[in-house]
Amino acid sequence: MGAKKPGSFERILFPTDFSKASVIAADYALSLARAGKARLYVLFVVDIRDYSTNFYGHPLPHIRLDREAREPAMAALKRFASERFKGYRNIELKVLGGRPYEEITKFVRGMKIDLVVMGASSRTGVARYLLGSNVDKVMRTANCSVMVVQNP
Repeated sequence: MGAKKPGSFERILFPTDFSKASVIAADYALSLARAGKARLYVLFVVDIRDYSTNFYGHPLPHIRLDREAREPAMAALKRFASERFKGYRNIELKVLGGRPYEEITKFVRGMKIDLVVMGASSRTGVARYLLGSNVDKVMRTANCSVMVVQNP
């Protein structure tokens, strides 16, 4: 088997949070996927820490939480993909539950992703320091190239 050409990608991961930065980054992911006829994985991670209690503060059972969070997330992901990746057929949509950067990194390793394309949020200062950045964490932990598209 021959060596892969530099800049040639077979498996591209585009994790999204549906933000403006993600919308901009989606165009880059699609362009790169089309150029290399790559498989494009579009991923949304439901941060289950945000959905762990009901209205009254009672913990939700994990199975119920998983189903209740993933079904609307997949519907939103399908809408997003139909708008942003219209006509591209070599695509797979996936919704996972967990901490976003951890699930993204696991997906990269498990699917042997060549490139991750992510939009960077505009969070700065104390908020970024306290909450961290999924982009920063993915860049440090992924075993592949990560393209970060900044929201202008």
